[in-house]
Amino acid sequence: MKNMAANAKFQKKKKKGSYDNKLIIWLSVGLAAFVALIIGIYFILTLTTGFIGKVDGYKIYDYEYNYFLQNVLSEEYSENFEEPEGYEDMTDEEINKLYDDFWTDKRKADCAQKALDEAREFKAMYSLAVKNGHKLNSTERAELKNQIDTYYNLYLQYGYSSDMILNYFFFGMSLSEYKDYAIQQSAIEKYKTVLKEKYEATDDDLREIYEKDPDFYRLVSIRYLQVNKPKEPSKPKDSNGKEITADTTNADDKAKYDNYLKDYKKYEDSLAEAKKFAEDVVAAYNAGKTYTVKNGDKETEYKTFADLVKGESDSSTSSKDSGLVEVNSESTIAEALKEFALSMQWDEERKQIIKVEKKDEEESDKKEESSENESTENEDAAAQAEGEESTEGEESTEGDNATEEDKLVIEAPMTALEIIDTDDAFYVVRAENIEDFDNTKESEEGAADSIKDTIKIEWLEDEAVKELKQMVANAGSKFDVKGKKQDKIDEILAKQF
Repeated sequence: MKNMAANAKFQKKKKKGSYDNKLIIWLSVGLAAFVALIIGIYFILTLTTGFIGKVDGYKIYDYEYNYFLQNVLSEEYSENFEEPEGYEDMTDEEINKLYDDFWTDKRKADCAQKALDEAREFKAMYSLAVKNGHKLNSTERAELKNQIDTYYNLYLQYGYSSDMILNYFFFGMSLSEYKDYAIQQSAIEKYKTVLKEKYEATDDDLREIYEKDPDFYRLVSIRYLQVNKPKEPSKPKDSNGKEITADTTNADDKAKYDNYLKDYKKYEDSLAEAKKFAEDVVAAYNAGKTYTVKNGDKETEYKTFADLVKGESDSSTSSKDSGLVEVNSESTIAEALKEFALSMQWDEERKQIIKVEKKDEEESDKKEESSENESTENEDAAAQAEGEESTEGEESTEGDNATEEDKLVIEAPMTALEIIDTDDAFYVVRAENIEDFDNTKESEEGAADSIKDTIKIEWLEDEAVKELKQMVANAGSKFDVKGKKQDKIDEILAKQF
């Protein structure tokens, strides 16, 4: 169970109420995306083909139940297992004890029942799809099977063994089992497509979904320059593996320590140089100036920050697009950059991007409840702030004694450049735009790829699943599991641990 539980940590939580159809997602999203979706999530059990019960005459095969069980166990672990302080330093024995304490008999039994409920619901939905005329015809089945064969052979060409393909990409099912499952899932998808045609989502429906997790949907455009820090030299050790100190009397150790001091001085100088470069870049562009990089006799003047990033960033990812990236809560970017991006919001007039700290958001309600006695003071502060606010083509200063060198020239809606100091690098960064629910647009007419379009797809999916679930519930005992083989269920569950 330790391997499964550890792998489960990589599983992204499924949105509440959504139906798990990732078994056929890869047929449409492509190889690379699907590999990223499932690598590291599943480990494999080899099961003899049998079934654990029937729903409306359709068998729930062992491999199908195993699939749902692994999903449930992974979800249970990822949502409820909490690593204690010092987890990374624990021994295997201590970690196994944690897992044993977590996976109580009751928790296992609850997961087994939940997996059975999900497998039952899947078969019931398939039965409904068939009864409503959405069973795949022979041509559709053949096309789906051929597509699966194509990807299977493509994986082989990429060097995966047959076992690896079945384990990682087909969720432990054999090729024929996977095809059978995909055929059922595709029938359900066909039925949902028809159901979705009658739904009409209002703007309020979509906004409600957006507001539950705006950082999942909105895209904050930031531009960043990465200035890598030099690697700090390791302290030297003597022949016994102990760190050498400055007061050593051993000649060899003394030589090692002296070399370390020289290396450390070079490290400090390089670190200071990197920091000064970042600071100079910020000062130059925030003042509306250009920046010149000197490399020996060569001088390169960069008129814009974007030009500088393209030519000087230590990150190939950053320099590729002049450092401009779109960030949301799911982005795979340095955590410090993600935190910076997600702290950005539009101001009340949606003309300027501002940074909002979490504690500021928490206290916003309290601030709104300020007494009327403070209104005059607040109005004066607002007037002063309005007078200091910079606009496109204007300059603003900080402090009464600001000089021309200190003046900021920030083009709305961008923020001023600032430095984020991390263990590995200095990031010179600014926010340049925010695409959210209120200003989202399609990349081109008819592309249906705006934030609202994305949410609408999710909303339609949820509505279709909701209706199917209601159909199953309304059918009463019709879709109960008949002939349940509890011994088989217990056997499959036991193999997970």
